[in-house]
Amino acid sequence: MVHKANGKWRMCVDFTDLNKACPKDHFPLPRIDQLVDSTAGCELLSFLDVYSGYHQISMAKEDEEKTAFIMPFSVFCYVKMLFGLITAGNTFQRTVQAALNDQPGNNVEAYVDDIVVKTKTSDSLIDDLRETFDNLRRYRLMLNPEKCTFGVPSGKLLRFLVSGRGIEANPEKIKANPNWMHGGTEQEAKEAFIALKRYLSNPPVLVAPQPDKELFLYIAATPYSIEKLLYTVIMTSRKLHHYFQTHRVTVVSSFPLGEVVRNKDAVGLIAKWVVELSQFDVHFVPRTAIKSQLLADFVADWTMPENRSDSQTDSETWTMAFDGALNSQGAGAGFILSRPEIH
Repeated sequence: MVHKANGKWRMCVDFTDLNKACPKDHFPLPRIDQLVDSTAGCELLSFLDVYSGYHQISMAKEDEEKTAFIMPFSVFCYVKMLFGLITAGNTFQRTVQAALNDQPGNNVEAYVDDIVVKTKTSDSLIDDLRETFDNLRRYRLMLNPEKCTFGVPSGKLLRFLVSGRGIEANPEKIKANPNWMHGGTEQEAKEAFIALKRYLSNPPVLVAPQPDKELFLYIAATPYSIEKLLYTVIMTSRKLHHYFQTHRVTVVSSFPLGEVVRNKDAVGLIAKWVVELSQFDVHFVPRTAIKSQLLADFVADWTMPENRSDSQTDSETWTMAFDGALNSQGAGAGFILSRPEIH
Protein backbone atom coordinates (compact mmCIF):
# COMPACT_ATOMS: atom_id res chain seq x y z
CA MET A 1 0.00 0.00 0.00
CA VAL A 2 1.34 3.45 -0.89
CA HIS A 3 0.07 6.95 -0.13
CA LYS A 4 -1.45 8.91 -3.00
CA ALA A 5 -1.04 12.68 -3.38
CA ASN A 6 -4.56 13.24 -2.01
CA GLY A 7 -3.78 11.30 1.17
CA LYS A 8 -5.67 8.16 0.17
CA TRP A 9 -4.13 4.71 -0.21
CA ARG A 10 -3.32 2.82 -3.40
CA MET A 11 -2.86 -0.93 -3.41
CA CYS A 12 0.00 -2.07 -5.61
CA VAL A 13 0.65 -5.60 -6.83
CA ASP A 14 3.94 -6.70 -8.39
CA PHE A 15 3.05 -7.95 -11.87
CA THR A 16 6.64 -8.21 -13.15
CA ASP A 17 6.27 -11.79 -14.39
CA LEU A 18 2.83 -11.11 -15.90
CA ASN A 19 4.14 -8.05 -17.72
CA LYS A 20 6.97 -10.09 -19.25
CA ALA A 21 4.45 -12.51 -20.76
CA CYS A 22 1.84 -9.88 -21.67
CA PRO A 23 1.56 -8.90 -25.37
CA LYS A 24 2.80 -5.35 -25.85
CA ASP A 25 0.47 -2.54 -26.90
CA HIS A 26 2.22 -0.14 -29.27
CA PHE A 27 -0.46 2.56 -29.23
CA PRO A 28 1.64 5.74 -28.84
CA LEU A 29 1.39 8.11 -25.90
CA PRO A 30 1.47 11.82 -26.83
CA ARG A 31 4.80 13.62 -26.59
CA ILE A 32 4.70 15.74 -23.47
CA ASP A 33 6.66 18.63 -25.02
CA GLN A 34 4.31 18.83 -28.01
CA LEU A 35 1.24 18.61 -25.79
CA VAL A 36 2.47 21.41 -23.51
CA ASP A 37 3.46 23.58 -26.49
CA SER A 38 0.02 23.25 -28.07
CA THR A 39 -1.71 24.14 -24.79
CA ALA A 40 0.22 27.33 -24.04
CA GLY A 41 -1.24 30.58 -25.33
CA CYS A 42 -4.95 29.87 -24.75
CA GLU A 43 -7.07 32.48 -22.99
CA LEU A 44 -8.84 29.95 -20.75
CA LEU A 45 -8.07 26.37 -19.77
CA SER A 46 -10.17 23.65 -18.14
CA PHE A 47 -8.37 20.77 -16.45
CA LEU A 48 -10.25 17.46 -16.17
CA ASP A 49 -9.28 14.28 -14.36
CA VAL A 50 -10.94 10.95 -15.13
CA TYR A 51 -12.14 9.37 -11.89
CA SER A 52 -10.09 6.22 -11.11
CA GLY A 53 -9.49 6.11 -14.82
CA TYR A 54 -8.10 2.60 -15.21
CA HIS A 55 -10.93 1.12 -13.13
CA GLN A 56 -13.49 2.34 -15.66
CA ILE A 57 -12.29 -0.27 -18.17
CA SER A 58 -13.37 -3.89 -17.62
CA MET A 59 -10.92 -6.77 -17.88
CA ALA A 60 -11.63 -9.56 -20.34
CA LYS A 61 -13.24 -12.47 -18.46
CA GLU A 62 -10.57 -14.93 -19.58
CA ASP A 63 -7.80 -12.63 -18.31
CA GLU A 64 -9.18 -11.84 -14.85
CA GLU A 65 -7.56 -14.85 -13.15
CA LYS A 66 -4.15 -13.80 -14.50
CA THR A 67 -4.25 -10.80 -12.15
CA ALA A 68 -4.80 -12.96 -9.06
CA PHE A 69 -2.99 -12.00 -5.86
CA ILE A 70 -2.85 -13.63 -2.44
CA MET A 71 -4.13 -12.07 0.77
CA PRO A 72 -3.91 -13.65 4.25
CA PHE A 73 -7.56 -14.67 4.13
CA SER A 74 -8.20 -15.42 0.45
CA VAL A 75 -7.15 -15.08 -3.20
CA PHE A 76 -8.51 -12.20 -5.27
CA CYS A 77 -8.31 -11.03 -8.86
CA TYR A 78 -9.17 -7.82 -10.68
CA VAL A 79 -12.29 -7.43 -12.81
CA LYS A 80 -11.30 -3.89 -13.85
CA MET A 81 -8.08 -2.73 -15.48
CA LEU A 82 -5.51 -1.99 -12.81
CA PHE A 83 -2.51 0.21 -12.22
CA GLY A 84 0.73 -1.69 -12.81
CA LEU A 85 -0.07 -3.59 -16.00
CA ILE A 86 2.36 -2.79 -18.78
CA THR A 87 -0.40 -2.06 -21.31
CA ALA A 88 -2.72 -0.10 -18.99
CA GLY A 89 -1.51 3.38 -19.97
CA ASN A 90 -1.66 2.67 -23.71
CA THR A 91 -5.10 1.07 -23.42
CA PHE A 92 -6.55 4.01 -21.51
CA GLN A 93 -4.96 6.51 -23.91
CA ARG A 94 -6.65 4.70 -26.81
CA THR A 95 -9.98 4.85 -24.96
CA VAL A 96 -9.73 8.58 -24.28
CA GLN A 97 -8.67 9.30 -27.87
CA ALA A 98 -11.67 7.37 -29.17
CA ALA A 99 -14.06 9.03 -26.71
CA LEU A 100 -12.97 12.56 -27.57
CA ASN A 101 -13.43 11.87 -31.26
CA ASP A 102 -11.78 14.64 -33.33
CA GLN A 103 -11.22 17.04 -30.42
CA PRO A 104 -7.56 16.11 -29.64
CA GLY A 105 -5.31 18.55 -31.43
CA ASN A 106 -8.10 21.10 -31.77
CA ASN A 107 -9.71 22.22 -28.53
CA VAL A 108 -8.64 19.32 -26.28
CA GLU A 109 -5.38 17.63 -25.33
CA ALA A 110 -5.23 14.38 -23.34
CA TYR A 111 -2.41 12.46 -21.70
CA VAL A 112 -3.79 9.19 -20.26
CA ASP A 113 -6.29 10.35 -17.60
CA ASP A 114 -5.33 14.05 -17.65
CA ILE A 115 -7.48 16.09 -20.04
CA VAL A 116 -7.21 19.82 -20.74
CA VAL A 117 -9.85 21.73 -22.69
CA LYS A 118 -8.32 24.65 -24.61
CA THR A 119 -10.42 27.76 -25.09
CA LYS A 120 -9.01 30.36 -27.45
CA THR A 121 -11.56 33.01 -26.45
CA SER A 122 -13.82 33.17 -23.40
CA ASP A 123 -16.93 33.27 -25.61
CA SER A 124 -16.41 29.64 -26.67
CA LEU A 125 -15.79 28.19 -23.18
CA ILE A 126 -19.29 26.73 -22.73
CA ASP A 127 -19.33 25.26 -26.24
CA ASP A 128 -15.91 23.61 -25.73
CA LEU A 129 -16.96 22.09 -22.40
CA ARG A 130 -20.33 20.92 -23.73
CA GLU A 131 -18.68 19.13 -26.65
CA THR A 132 -16.17 17.47 -24.31
CA PHE A 133 -18.81 16.35 -21.79
CA ASP A 134 -21.02 14.94 -24.55
CA ASN A 135 -18.15 12.84 -25.88
CA LEU A 136 -17.15 11.57 -22.42
CA ARG A 137 -20.77 10.78 -21.55
CA ARG A 138 -21.14 8.74 -24.73
CA TYR A 139 -18.34 6.44 -23.51
CA ARG A 140 -19.54 6.62 -19.87
CA LEU A 141 -16.26 8.07 -18.64
CA MET A 142 -16.75 9.76 -15.27
CA LEU A 143 -14.71 12.72 -14.00
CA ASN A 144 -13.35 13.41 -10.54
CA PRO A 145 -14.91 16.74 -9.46
CA GLU A 146 -12.27 17.24 -6.76
CA LYS A 147 -9.54 17.45 -9.41
CA CYS A 148 -11.40 19.37 -12.13
CA THR A 149 -10.93 23.09 -12.75
CA PHE A 150 -12.93 25.04 -15.32
CA GLY A 151 -12.20 28.27 -17.19
CA VAL A 152 -8.95 29.34 -15.48
CA PRO A 153 -6.22 31.49 -17.08
CA SER A 154 -3.40 29.14 -16.02
CA GLY A 155 -2.79 25.78 -14.41
CA LYS A 156 -0.42 22.85 -13.99
CA LEU A 157 -0.16 20.37 -16.82
CA LEU A 158 2.24 17.44 -16.57
CA ARG A 159 4.53 19.31 -14.13
CA PHE A 160 4.49 22.49 -16.26
CA LEU A 161 2.63 25.72 -15.60
CA VAL A 162 0.81 26.78 -18.77
CA SER A 163 -1.08 30.02 -19.33
CA GLY A 164 -2.09 32.50 -21.98
CA ARG A 165 1.40 34.00 -21.78
CA GLY A 166 3.17 30.72 -22.49
CA ILE A 167 5.03 28.08 -20.48
CA GLU A 168 6.22 29.18 -17.06
CA ALA A 169 8.32 27.54 -14.38
CA ASN A 170 6.40 25.76 -11.64
CA PRO A 171 6.69 28.00 -8.52
CA GLU A 172 6.83 24.93 -6.28
CA LYS A 173 9.97 23.74 -8.07
CA ILE A 174 11.91 26.99 -7.61
CA LYS A 175 10.72 28.15 -4.19
CA ALA A 176 13.83 26.65 -2.56
CA ASN A 177 16.22 28.87 -4.55
CA PRO A 178 15.96 31.98 -2.32
CA ASN A 179 16.88 29.82 0.69
CA TRP A 180 20.25 28.81 -0.71
CA MET A 181 23.26 29.72 1.37
CA HIS A 182 26.27 31.28 -0.32
CA GLY A 183 29.65 29.71 0.26
CA GLY A 184 31.96 32.73 0.34
CA THR A 185 32.59 35.93 2.23
CA GLU A 186 33.85 38.17 -0.54
CA GLN A 187 31.46 40.98 -1.45
CA GLU A 188 31.60 40.26 -5.18
CA ALA A 189 30.84 36.58 -4.59
CA LYS A 190 27.86 37.50 -2.44
CA GLU A 191 26.48 39.90 -5.03
CA ALA A 192 26.94 37.36 -7.83
CA PHE A 193 25.24 34.65 -5.81
CA ILE A 194 22.31 36.91 -4.92
CA ALA A 195 21.93 37.86 -8.58
CA LEU A 196 21.95 34.17 -9.55
CA LYS A 197 19.26 33.36 -6.98
CA ARG A 198 17.15 36.24 -8.23
CA TYR A 199 17.47 35.06 -11.83
CA LEU A 200 16.58 31.44 -11.01
CA SER A 201 13.65 32.50 -8.86
CA ASN A 202 12.16 34.60 -11.67
CA PRO A 203 12.66 32.51 -14.81
CA PRO A 204 11.45 33.81 -18.17
CA VAL A 205 8.19 32.68 -19.73
CA LEU A 206 8.63 30.25 -22.61
CA VAL A 207 6.43 30.48 -25.67
CA ALA A 208 5.46 27.68 -28.01
CA PRO A 209 7.21 27.61 -31.42
CA GLN A 210 5.26 29.46 -34.09
CA PRO A 211 4.59 27.72 -37.41
CA ASP A 212 7.11 28.57 -40.14
CA LYS A 213 9.34 30.44 -37.66
CA GLU A 214 13.07 29.76 -37.60
CA LEU A 215 14.50 27.90 -34.58
CA PHE A 216 18.05 28.30 -33.25
CA LEU A 217 20.21 25.58 -31.71
CA TYR A 218 23.15 26.85 -29.64
CA ILE A 219 25.93 24.39 -28.88
CA ALA A 220 29.28 24.62 -27.15
CA ALA A 221 31.91 22.08 -26.15
CA THR A 222 35.00 21.51 -24.03
CA PRO A 223 37.65 18.81 -24.46
CA TYR A 224 36.20 16.82 -21.56
CA SER A 225 32.43 17.40 -21.79
CA ILE A 226 31.43 16.96 -25.46
CA GLU A 227 33.66 15.01 -27.81
CA LYS A 228 31.72 15.14 -31.06
CA LEU A 229 29.80 18.31 -31.80
CA LEU A 230 28.15 16.97 -34.92
CA TYR A 231 26.89 14.02 -32.89
CA THR A 232 25.14 16.42 -30.51
CA VAL A 233 23.30 17.92 -33.48
CA ILE A 234 22.29 14.43 -34.60
CA MET A 235 21.02 13.51 -31.13
CA THR A 236 19.09 16.79 -30.91
CA SER A 237 17.44 16.15 -34.27
CA ARG A 238 16.35 12.71 -33.07
CA LYS A 239 15.05 14.00 -29.75
CA LEU A 240 13.25 16.98 -31.31
CA HIS A 241 12.40 15.31 -34.60
CA HIS A 242 8.98 16.97 -34.81
CA TYR A 243 10.55 20.44 -34.58
CA PHE A 244 13.25 19.69 -37.16
CA GLN A 245 10.59 18.42 -39.57
CA THR A 246 8.45 21.56 -39.46
CA HIS A 247 10.95 24.39 -38.93
CA ARG A 248 14.12 25.78 -40.40
CA VAL A 249 16.83 25.13 -37.78
CA THR A 250 19.94 27.29 -37.53
CA VAL A 251 22.85 25.77 -35.59
CA VAL A 252 25.08 28.38 -33.95
CA SER A 253 28.60 27.31 -33.01
CA SER A 254 32.17 28.60 -33.02
CA PHE A 255 33.26 25.39 -34.75
CA PRO A 256 33.09 24.95 -38.56
CA LEU A 257 30.36 22.30 -38.56
CA GLY A 258 28.99 23.60 -41.84
CA GLU A 259 32.23 22.73 -43.61
CA VAL A 260 32.10 19.21 -42.17
CA VAL A 261 28.54 18.68 -43.39
CA ARG A 262 29.30 20.07 -46.86
CA ASN A 263 32.43 17.96 -47.26
CA LYS A 264 31.83 15.67 -50.26
CA ASP A 265 34.65 13.35 -49.17
CA ALA A 266 33.09 12.48 -45.81
CA VAL A 267 33.12 8.77 -44.98
CA GLY A 268 32.03 6.48 -42.16
CA LEU A 269 29.86 7.87 -39.39
CA ILE A 270 30.25 11.44 -40.63
CA ALA A 271 28.77 10.51 -44.00
CA LYS A 272 25.93 8.65 -42.28
CA TRP A 273 25.13 11.67 -40.09
CA VAL A 274 25.26 14.03 -43.06
CA VAL A 275 22.68 11.90 -44.88
CA GLU A 276 20.49 11.84 -41.75
CA LEU A 277 20.60 15.64 -41.47
CA SER A 278 19.90 16.12 -45.17
CA GLN A 279 16.19 15.44 -44.61
CA PHE A 280 15.91 18.62 -42.52
CA ASP A 281 16.33 22.31 -43.31
CA VAL A 282 19.45 22.78 -41.15
CA HIS A 283 21.87 25.68 -41.55
CA PHE A 284 25.14 26.33 -39.73
CA VAL A 285 26.30 29.83 -38.81
CA PRO A 286 29.29 31.09 -36.79
CA ARG A 287 28.84 32.14 -33.22
CA THR A 288 28.03 35.72 -32.33
CA ALA A 289 28.11 37.33 -28.90
CA ILE A 290 24.43 37.03 -28.01
CA LYS A 291 22.92 36.00 -24.71
CA SER A 292 21.82 32.46 -25.60
CA GLN A 293 25.23 31.48 -26.96
CA LEU A 294 27.03 33.06 -24.01
CA LEU A 295 24.94 30.95 -21.64
CA ALA A 296 25.79 27.79 -23.58
CA ASP A 297 29.49 28.67 -23.56
CA PHE A 298 29.43 29.51 -19.85
CA VAL A 299 27.91 26.15 -18.92
CA ALA A 300 30.35 24.25 -21.13
CA ASP A 301 33.44 26.16 -20.03
CA TRP A 302 32.75 26.06 -16.29
CA THR A 303 31.27 22.59 -15.87
CA MET A 304 34.03 20.50 -14.33
CA PRO A 305 34.01 16.69 -14.41
CA GLU A 306 33.92 14.93 -11.04
CA ASN A 307 37.43 13.51 -11.40
CA ARG A 308 39.01 16.82 -12.43
CA SER A 309 40.71 19.04 -9.89
CA ASP A 310 39.48 22.63 -9.80
CA SER A 311 42.98 23.93 -9.21
CA GLN A 312 46.46 23.11 -10.37
CA THR A 313 49.61 23.14 -8.29
CA ASP A 314 53.06 24.12 -9.43
CA SER A 315 54.09 20.46 -9.49
CA GLU A 316 51.64 19.87 -12.35
CA THR A 317 53.28 22.47 -14.60
CA TRP A 318 55.31 21.25 -17.58
CA THR A 319 58.41 23.13 -18.73
CA MET A 320 59.08 23.90 -22.40
CA ALA A 321 62.58 24.71 -23.68
CA PHE A 322 63.04 25.80 -27.27
CA ASP A 323 65.67 27.16 -29.64
CA GLY A 324 65.80 28.38 -33.22
CA ALA A 325 68.20 28.83 -36.10
CA LEU A 326 68.22 31.01 -39.21
CA ASN A 327 70.58 30.84 -42.22
CA SER A 328 70.54 31.20 -45.99
CA GLN A 329 69.04 27.72 -46.38
CA GLY A 330 65.99 28.48 -44.24
CA ALA A 331 64.82 28.66 -40.66
CA GLY A 332 63.94 26.09 -38.03
CA ALA A 333 62.95 25.69 -34.44
CA GLY A 334 62.97 22.95 -31.87
CA PHE A 335 61.46 22.48 -28.44
CA ILE A 336 61.51 20.02 -25.56
CA LEU A 337 58.73 19.46 -23.02
CA SER A 338 59.92 18.47 -19.57
CA ARG A 339 57.48 16.50 -17.43
CA PRO A 340 57.12 17.68 -13.84
CA GLU A 341 58.71 15.43 -11.26
CA ILE A 342 56.24 13.37 -9.24
CA HIS A 343 57.14 13.16 -5.55
